[in-house]
Amino acid sequence: MKKSIPFEYFAPNQFAYFDIERLALLEKISGTTITKMAAGGGATGIVFVLQACQVGLAHHYHQATPEDYVKMIEDYLEKDGNISTLEMALGRAIIASGIYGKEAANRAMGKNTKKTEKEEEKNDPNVPKPESE
Repeated sequence: MKKSIPFEYFAPNQFAYFDIERLALLEKISGTTITKMAAGGGATGIVFVLQACQVGLAHHYHQATPEDYVKMIEDYLEKDGNISTLEMALGRAIIASGIYGKEAANRAMGKNTKKTEKEEEKNDPNVPKPESE
C-alpha cells in the first residue's frame, strides 16, 4: 500500500506520495539529500514545492512539464493559497513514505501512535526484566 497524503490543492481527489524510487528522483533533481531537506537545508520555498510536486504528483499528471506545475502553483496562490501549506503537505508525504521510520510515517498520516506506558516499558531495554521471562 502506498502511504499517501491528501493533496487537493490543484484538483479534487488527489494525493501525493513518495517511495524509495521517487525519493531518489527528488534527491537527483534537487541536488540535495532527503536528510538535508529534513534538517532545513533546502526543503522550503518555491523550488522545493515545484520539484516535490513533479515527483509526488506524477501519477496524476503523467505528461506535465515544470511549466504546468508552475501554472498550477500560481493558480493555487491566486485563490488565496500559500506556499507554506504546499510545503507542509509535501513534507508530510515524504515522511509518510516511511523513510524516517514507521512511527514518523504513522504520525504524518494522522494515525494514533501513542503507546501505553506498559508497552513502552516492555520494549525498553533499560527496564529490568523479571527472572521468569
